[in-house]
Amino acid sequence: MPESQLDTASDRFLSLCYQFALNESWLTPEHLNKDFNAETLMTALEPASELRARLLVEAAGVHAKIAPKKSTAAAAEDLQIALDEKICTPANLLEVVSIDEHVRYLDTQKLWELLIREQFWLESGKRSQQRLLAMIETALQEELLNLPQLIRAVSPERLASDLPAATVQATLVAAIEAGLESKPFNATLLLESIGLSNWLEHISLSHIWDAVILGEVARAAGFEGAKSAPSSVKQASKAQAAAKTKKKAAAAKAIAQPKQAAAASAAAGAAGAPASMNAAESEARQRATSLLSSIQRLPASAQSLSSPELLGLESMYSELLLLDGPEEQEEHIQDSFPNQKILASALSALLNTLDPNQLAAASKAGQPNSNTLIKLLIAYEARAAQAKTAPTSNAPASAPKKSMVPPPPKTTASPRPSLAPPPPLSQRRAGR
Repeated sequence: MPESQLDTASDRFLSLCYQFALNESWLTPEHLNKDFNAETLMTALEPASELRARLLVEAAGVHAKIAPKKSTAAAAEDLQIALDEKICTPANLLEVVSIDEHVRYLDTQKLWELLIREQFWLESGKRSQQRLLAMIETALQEELLNLPQLIRAVSPERLASDLPAATVQATLVAAIEAGLESKPFNATLLLESIGLSNWLEHISLSHIWDAVILGEVARAAGFEGAKSAPSSVKQASKAQAAAKTKKKAAAAKAIAQPKQAAAASAAAGAAGAPASMNAAESEARQRATSLLSSIQRLPASAQSLSSPELLGLESMYSELLLLDGPEEQEEHIQDSFPNQKILASALSALLNTLDPNQLAAASKAGQPNSNTLIKLLIAYEARAAQAKTAPTSNAPASAPKKSMVPPPPKTTASPRPSLAPPPPLSQRRAGR
């Protein structure tokens, strides 16, 4: 296991994260050498003259009596020449100047920026999960984070909605059993019941990064973090982003939604404005109703919805069906409503019309929260999109292929006699 002898928790955390990253090949010595070249390293080691001289001797081959007398510029030049001529490698530098010494003497903010530059939390898969798990466990070990902070940051609601139902049920059973025995079911027991690795398998890594690493750990350590990029450009190239922008513009033009009126009405509703409706709000509601009806997404109870709820649904559907993936859709849905209460009320009304069975199933355990409602809606739209693209049973069948067997040859043979029964005897006698 990596170890650090540095004085402060933030320095130890940074050193241990680097050691994990290097050991698991998430970063390489070449990454360090590229960002902290010979000149930067030698300048940083000016206070550590003995360490700098040892680096020149062991890595660059400078004579032991000459190395301590080298100026910073000369020492940097000698080290760079040794690297260029392959006398030593970036890995050799780490054998002399440990990660602890890098953190002790180099700019820790720049080290932090290099550590997170790859934005691995935007990728899915075991590699990203393991790297984020190592950072969280290290933060817990160095007391830059505690378990209650971790749970609050991720949020109990997110745990309940994103973890598998069987896991949540098992945890609830364990909590009830502990309560029956007058034992506390605290954060430690929760983490023992649901390991951190399970969290990372089912909860968005970008959410955990923003909430835990940036919101708690980086702030406690004094590092300036890197905010997760908007999901619409996480993986997209410039060409893909441009294409998406074009699609959104086309949708907005086709829908012609009253943005300003919707925003004004939503703000008024959120602030508790009187129920009286002005002309702009009335027009905005009519347009929203028309749009939602045209795409078959108008709740049956639309007339009883408040203006912020109805206009939030309109704003949501202006882009929802064009977005690529559930994370991007979830973010857009959240941004379409002024607050969680209005979001939950509007989505409940919509799902009660579109998918009442699923809504009823989700409501058995109690009133579903906004995260659950969002997931139900995204799942419904995914099924609807799949059904739209699937071939229908009423599609006209393709014309039958012509038989390759040649028709029987024509013959001059007399036709076969009829197999119909002869007329009655009385008729035959009458005809004589």
